[in-house]
This record gives sequence, structure tokens and C-alpha cells, in this order.
Amino acid sequence: MNNGVKLNKVGFVVTECTVSNAKSQSFGIWNSSPTDTATCLNSPVDFKVENMAGVAASISDALHGYSYRGFQFINEAPNGQIVTCKVIVCHEDDTDSICVTGCYA
Repeated sequence: MNNGVKLNKVGFVVTECTVSNAKSQSFGIWNSSPTDTATCLNSPVDFKVENMAGVAASISDALHGYSYRGFQFINEAPNGQIVTCKVIVCHEDDTDSICVTGCYA
């Protein structure tokens, strides 16, 4: 991550996250839309973009934090779950990018 230093004029946002396990069970916990901001508040497990203000100023611009209410699949222990997210990288000068529209406006 460039030694914790934010790359010049580059940002990123998560657009979709899924929790899965080794038995091919999966559940979508976040799906943002660049046009439908209602999806930003409708996570079934209270998915949140966390405020990184408490992180050291030298690296806070290079990090994003996310959280969700934990759960387990039916008849499966909660250990061994994998969270997979899609990330979009944007240039800060692009005022129409998903990094500054929709859920991230």
C-alpha cells in the first residue's frame, strides 16, 4: 500500500461485498449503486463505512474501514468465513466517478 502513503490523486471505494464459506454458501452484505442511494442504507447486516479519524493522520487517507453485524450460515460454524469485496479505483479529478457519487456522495 505504498508504505501507508496515499497515492497522489487516487482514491478507492468498495462497491460490493459477499461473505462465503468452504461449502459454497454465500450471502451479499453490501451492494452500492452509483445512481440508487437507497441501496446505501439497505444492508441486511448493517454494513458500514467506518470513520477512520482515529487512525494516525499519516496513514488515515490511505485506509478505509468497514464493518457488518456478524452471522453464521445455517448448520455451519461461523469460523472459516471469507469476506470478498469488489473495489473501484478512481482518479480524484473525475467528478463523475463512483468514488464521489451514489453511496459515496
